[in-house]
Amino acid sequence: MDNPIRRSAAPTTDAELAALEQRLAVRLPDPYRAFLLASNGGVPRRTQFLHENKEGKKRVTWLSHFYPARRDGLIDPDWLDLPTANADRPEGLPAGTVFVADAHFPGNTGKVCVGTEGERAGKVYFRPDVDGKKSTLYRVADSWDEFLTEMTYPERKERAWRDPIEDGDVDGFRDWLGSHRRKLDDGAL
Repeated sequence: MDNPIRRSAAPTTDAELAALEQRLAVRLPDPYRAFLLASNGGVPRRTQFLHENKEGKKRVTWLSHFYPARRDGLIDPDWLDLPTANADRPEGLPAGTVFVADAHFPGNTGKVCVGTEGERAGKVYFRPDVDGKKSTLYRVADSWDEFLTEMTYPERKERAWRDPIEDGDVDGFRDWLGSHRRKLDDGAL
């Protein structure tokens, strides 16, 4: 995966995911399952993605955080986990779709969904907060890996000096400082 995740919950296991699948009555796509086993929710380094609205126009959207399989180790107690996020499914949410993350775009909030069966299996969608009876789903990516890989930085550039700070990576920040010493000394940064 080319989009590091931070602020994840405590690790989960295959057995816990099997129990979650049984509880949600779904089979999670293998790439998404692998993601949960590797990071169990959290915040991706790159958070911006596009969804196609009903007119087929691409809308810039930002992911807040991925839901973990369970609450153990969540940094923010207000964040949802997969069971809670999917407990009260809106009537219009198409079957075989599972909420996996919170997201927002100018003027509204919503949830990222992953398809679990039929023609939607493995595909990623965005569902804005709309009337619960509507079946609104907007296409984001044809696969979980494509979704993670195609996400971008909101500023459209790498945040090489901020990422080590946010991750608590002292050595990484020290390396960045060392490689930019001349620019720092000259006042160019």
